[in-house]
Amino acid sequence: MVIGDISGTTLDITTGTFEALTATTIEAATANITTAEITTGNVASADIDGGTIDGATIATSNITVGAGKTLDVSAGTFTLADNQISGDKVEGGTIEGITITGLTLDTTLIAATGAEINTVCDGYSWAAPNTIGSATPNTGSFTTIEASGDIYTTAWTDYSGTSTIVGFSSTSTSSIRYKKIGKTVLVSFFIEGGSNATNLTFTLPYTSANTVSQFITPIVIKDNSNLQTTFGSAYLVPNSNTISCYTNSINAGWTASNTKACRGELWYEAK
Repeated sequence: MVIGDISGTTLDITTGTFEALTATTIEAATANITTAEITTGNVASADIDGGTIDGATIATSNITVGAGKTLDVSAGTFTLADNQISGDKVEGGTIEGITITGLTLDTTLIAATGAEINTVCDGYSWAAPNTIGSATPNTGSFTTIEASGDIYTTAWTDYSGTSTIVGFSSTSTSSIRYKKIGKTVLVSFFIEGGSNATNLTFTLPYTSANTVSQFITPIVIKDNSNLQTTFGSAYLVPNSNTISCYTNSINAGWTASNTKACRGELWYEAK
């Protein structure tokens, strides 16, 4: 069907099929196509206020959804190519499952439920992490700590050559070892030699806390070259790093001759 010049007139087409429709201008004010199928043609500019579009491909134009309007694809499938959404466009919400094959962090804070990690991993993993708090020591709270190796602030250290030992003319055995875990100091000692005084003391590397009570422990002793069948005692008073050893629990002194020895283990709270 060919329609000539209908300028200035009203064209109302209520139904029909157009195999080819060519026109210079179809103005919305004068042309009302209520029901029609245009199978071949080009509508250069149109205002479509309703209806259904089936099987259309938009290849050379953009679609803009106006402010306050919604593009609803919830009932269908919205298909994207790989890598088509930038991470800059994703924020908030919950991702139930995700696999990350490559991760680059450009911030120094990762927020997680119940935890804050204040240092980027920098090539380390949870299986082989870097030292926690090595640059800036801080406080952490843990429900349970399990370790396959030793736990310490200072590992077991031989202090024999540094300690000031009093009460011997010479020592045949001098072993003073300590380990520190936080503010707790563990000490193991065995000192034996020729006695030249009625007292026996030795020093430790850490001063005790200024508490109201002394640190007291029973020790095995030898006095006047005889191994005693009752325990002696080792005392550490508050705010001190000197251990005093006695031949009983009431601060009895030593024989100032022959051989004497003290052996024991103790712990105390350091400052």
